[in-house]
Amino acid sequence: MKKIFFLFSATLLLSQTLCAQTWVNKTGLPSGNARNHPVSWALGGFGYSATGATETDESTKDFFKYNPAADSWERLPDFPGAERTYSIGDVYQGKAYLGFGSNDTGLLNDLWRYDPVTGNWEQLASCPCSGRQHPSFTINKENGKLYVGEGNNLTNNLKDWWEYNIATNTWTAKADFPGTRRHHPFQFSIGTYSYSGLGHDDGASMATADFYRYNPADNSWARMADAPGARIAGTQFDYNGYGFVLSGEGDHHMPSTPSIFWRYDPAANTWQTLEPHPGGSLWAPGSFIINGTLYLFGGVHRPDGPEVYFQNMWAYNLQNALSVTDKTKEKLSMQLFPNPSKNIVHVTFGDQQQLKHQQFIKVYDVKGSIVYTGTAINNGELSFSTKNFAAGNYFVALTDHTGVIATGKFVKE
Repeated sequence: MKKIFFLFSATLLLSQTLCAQTWVNKTGLPSGNARNHPVSWALGGFGYSATGATETDESTKDFFKYNPAADSWERLPDFPGAERTYSIGDVYQGKAYLGFGSNDTGLLNDLWRYDPVTGNWEQLASCPCSGRQHPSFTINKENGKLYVGEGNNLTNNLKDWWEYNIATNTWTAKADFPGTRRHHPFQFSIGTYSYSGLGHDDGASMATADFYRYNPADNSWARMADAPGARIAGTQFDYNGYGFVLSGEGDHHMPSTPSIFWRYDPAANTWQTLEPHPGGSLWAPGSFIINGTLYLFGGVHRPDGPEVYFQNMWAYNLQNALSVTDKTKEKLSMQLFPNPSKNIVHVTFGDQQQLKHQQFIKVYDVKGSIVYTGTAINNGELSFSTKNFAAGNYFVALTDHTGVIATGKFVKE
């Protein structure tokens, strides 16, 4: 698949309309360093990004620090371990932990600790488990234990589960993950539990939606409520007692436009759908949280066509995620047909009762240019000519006085 490299212009333009009130554009990694699978975290009011794969599929060991006050990145001395991608990490008591992954020489099972005060890395005991890429990796802040499991060893998906005792620098095998073998799950730790699920298993659709909770007190697993949909290879985090799943890909590793943003409430065992980041979903982005603001960067949008590396960064005030209601209940469904289009596109909406105010529709090409503007009339239906449109992908946004209320995309043949 051919890869191209531009500033995600077709979706950046939508940031001013789709998510202008919540998502803010920030500076991405330094030029030439866009990547997938960065290991990312925040410590001491700064964000960090380490390792990952470049747009030429090269594993890396470079290391960057983000200053939110200056909206700028600084390159730090390289990570001292082996270059890698498909790695993972977490933080505990002011230090970051990074490990596992793979590179051109094979799989890794090592573990490292970073101290931002001294700037030093320390190699810890390697896991006695098999090396792997895309594992689940969480640190239980209550008991000081790190949990690693699932993943892929290049031959098979895995479901074993291991506990690392930070205080004693030792590993212990625990009860296997109860779901199907998988890699690239979503995971986070809340309270005394670790949560892991979704991800890529051996099923025909690849993506899964099942979700589980691990209780270290009795070494047991419990199945929790399924996520709103199947998902692979996004980013995740916990914040203020909730878990969050953001972006990634769905069934058959296909991206989605718009993306997804889900909040998990462990007390109620329920999921809430939130306003996603602008544009299409991203495969393997990074994220970190600084002073209540989420930063999303890196990753790749992989539609049916060239891969688009995301070079910018989005910032999102997580207070919105704590108070917001389910956005899917507020949005209209948009249908565009014929799709692909040769000469015309007809637009209809699922619930015309919501069309109580004047609406405007805009069509954007992949360069971010507005190629059509119109008013949605005639009982919520609209048609426009595509005769003079160049062949390619186009994005559509319907707005009223409250903001964007529907989005869609079509292909011009």
